[in-house]
Formats: sequence, structure tokens, C-alpha cells
Amino acid sequence: IAIAIDAVIGWYVMALTLLGREAPGLPCELVFDPLECSLLEELQPLVAPDTMRGKKGALDIGKANVIISRLGGALNRKPGEVYGQQTMIRGLRRFHTMLFGYCKGYIKGFLIGFWIGRGGSP
Repeated sequence: IAIAIDAVIGWYVMALTLLGREAPGLPCELVFDPLECSLLEELQPLVAPDTMRGKKGALDIGKANVIISRLGGALNRKPGEVYGQQTMIRGLRRFHTMLFGYCKGYIKGFLIGFWIGRGGSP
């Protein structure tokens, strides 16, 4: 059973990474839950403010991948840097931990500052 669960998680991470590379303009709602999309929109100015340039509108998969990879430790050295599966899985782990707190209502202050490294309430 553990191998089957690992295979499904691996498939999800690989599909998310490849979709962000091949079709970055797809809407976020195709891959993520609406609650996940709202958390990504709240994290965007804190984690990846450079993705807010350009046209305004709904978050797309390319920008969501940048946010998640930055949570996973991507350093943003080059503008078009491609992120790997290891960085994405680290970011998804942190993102889903934040999502659990977001669902409970505790994410607004302390946890965003804690995970981003700002220390405390933003």
C-alpha cells in the first residue's frame, strides 16, 4: 500500500512540475482546490512578489509553481529558472502544512511569518 501511495504522490508532483513548464498559462483551478488557490493568492505577495507583474487576474499554474518552489527552497537566481521535483515536493509539503492551518484559521499571522522566515506576524 505504501508503494501505491508513493506512486500517486510522485505522479502528482511530476505532473504539476511538467504542467508548470509546458503550459504555465493554465488556470490554477484545474490542478488545485479553490481553497488552495486562495492560499496561493495570499502567499503570492509574500513569497513571490515578482510574479505579480503583468496582467492582473486569476493565478495560473506557472505562478503557483513559482510560489510552491520558493516554499521548497528555490533561490530565484535566474528569471526563467526551471524547478525540479525535489524542490516542488519540499514546497508542497510546506504548502499543505500551511493549508491545514489556513483551514483552521490560524495561518493569518504567525505561520506565514514562521514559514517565510520573517518571524512572527507580518
